[in-house]
Amino acid sequence: MKLLDGPDYYGATIFCDDVRQEVGGKVTLVGMYMDRMFVHGDFPFLLPKFAMYINCIQRQRVAKPITKFVIFLPGDEDDKPSIEVLHAPDQMVSLLAEDENKMPEHGIIKAHASIMLSPVVFQAPGEVKVRAIIQNDQMIRCGVLPIERHPSALATPPAG
Repeated sequence: MKLLDGPDYYGATIFCDDVRQEVGGKVTLVGMYMDRMFVHGDFPFLLPKFAMYINCIQRQRVAKPITKFVIFLPGDEDDKPSIEVLHAPDQMVSLLAEDENKMPEHGIIKAHASIMLSPVVFQAPGEVKVRAIIQNDQMIRCGVLPIERHPSALATPPAG
């Protein structure tokens, strides 16, 4: 089988209720949302705690420092995120390729961040979008979580 190369820039976010830093560098993620968040109630909806564990990866040969992570909540305009978190370039980690001679081609640079919102209010259904910002205000997609009312919350109660 042939192993395909990944993209030059990519990211992923795990959306959950809590991120806990453990002894020895481990991280515990509590209450992970899989493909969407269902809200049991009306909007605006207050969630006491909402966390994001973000990973952003770039190929070393094209890597640029990440200046910040931005979070767009449902209803935000494309150029006005609700949350901006600065990221220090010295927090980026270089991971070596298996063959050091190929490092410029196959090495990667990784950055991660844990963001906790407590509380957070979702004004309407929509999407939480996470982006990493690199030089010249370029964005790397790092994840999206749709938020919608649970189907049972939409049902009309029987007339009595």
